Amino acid sequence: MHGGVMNETRLQELRDFFAQGEAAELALTLGQINSPHGNEGEAGKFVYDWLEKNKLADKLQEVLPGRYNAIGRLPGSGGGKSLILNSHLDTAYGLEEDIWTAGRFSRGDIEAWAEGDRLYGQGVVNDKAPMAATLLAFKAIREFKLPLRGDLIFTGVCGEIGQAPIDEYQGTRYEGKGTGSRYAVLHGVVADYALVAECTNWCMTATECGDLFVKVSIYGRAVYTPFLSRAGASPNAIVAAAKFVEAFETWAGEYEKRAAYQSPSGPVVPKASIGAIRSGLPYKPIETAGVCAVYLDVRIPPPGDPNAVLRELRELTLSLGLDAEVQAYLFRRGYDGENVEPLQDAVQRAHAQVFPNPPGTPDAPVSSMWRDLNVFNEVGIPSLTYGPPLGLSAEGWSYFIRRDDVNLAAQLYAMIALDVCNRE
Repeated sequence: MHGGVMNETRLQELRDFFAQGEAAELALTLGQINSPHGNEGEAGKFVYDWLEKNKLADKLQEVLPGRYNAIGRLPGSGGGKSLILNSHLDTAYGLEEDIWTAGRFSRGDIEAWAEGDRLYGQGVVNDKAPMAATLLAFKAIREFKLPLRGDLIFTGVCGEIGQAPIDEYQGTRYEGKGTGSRYAVLHGVVADYALVAECTNWCMTATECGDLFVKVSIYGRAVYTPFLSRAGASPNAIVAAAKFVEAFETWAGEYEKRAAYQSPSGPVVPKASIGAIRSGLPYKPIETAGVCAVYLDVRIPPPGDPNAVLRELRELTLSLGLDAEVQAYLFRRGYDGENVEPLQDAVQRAHAQVFPNPPGTPDAPVSSMWRDLNVFNEVGIPSLTYGPPLGLSAEGWSYFIRRDDVNLAAQLYAMIALDVCNRE
């Protein structure tokens, strides 16, 4: 290859290799390993065993008890740039308590299966299909003995999904939002660039929002039902919280408008939502609730100030006349990636050899969520995200990804890696 463009003979060899469909089959196998947030152990060990079998293993990091990063490496011959291909092991659902988020589990929330050219399942699209594609990119480069001057590193990490310890939910299983990737880089897994493999509809972005988790505790009084009076303000903290919920929804709508901006990678629209409410005792509803806790997820644009958001939320509770406490329990900063141009160029070159049009501008959610590129950009490793499209079934009950797109992603990741790692 020369100047980031692979010659047609080598490119056809790669196409033929990936057309055999191994990446898609591996994606399905990975998707069938249950690895909900905080429970990635089995999946991490499976991926590390796969790396060992294919002579790509570097190390298995126990980030937290029973939670692993699987690290692979292809050493370069010297003189080139190094690249991390990153993806995450944890999935959004799979625990019994997730029913309180999912409402009712659909098959796609907790299973993975194939129908024709489609691979179904929440865990497949986020993020095991892109992970499988990166793994097959590594395998192809090694088996074809393709030239590699800089090191190529694989990081299959735990703890990307957004969660954090709060209240009685304490301990290492609740750590999330970049936990595995942060552990990797702080323990020596570093490179010149990092590409985070996620589903992006073949768009790329170097920007992601930060995130702030907030607990708002609203206080009232416990009153035995027979003594409850409807005259005056209700003593019930749940009733008071209803006022806050309505006011917060108005605030959130205004917030996303004034916080929106056009980043170098595309539109950013930071949003905020209520993710949980708890109050009273379900087995003892004979008294009004003395406290109601509302749990918020507030996305913060780069560079962002969490204190400004906390001040606004406190002012909101005061304006409603509520007896309330506002407590942050997770903050992760967002970033506009800097010095990413060589990586962007490599993605564009590979993309141009496969598609007639350049990568499109991502939709706002792609550049407005949290992904692990924030971790790499935070420590000065220029990073962006790029990957295949996902679909939603016509019935709306499951996400899917097409087999051909998984195999094509593997080809593209291999081409990007060869471009970056052979630059001086």
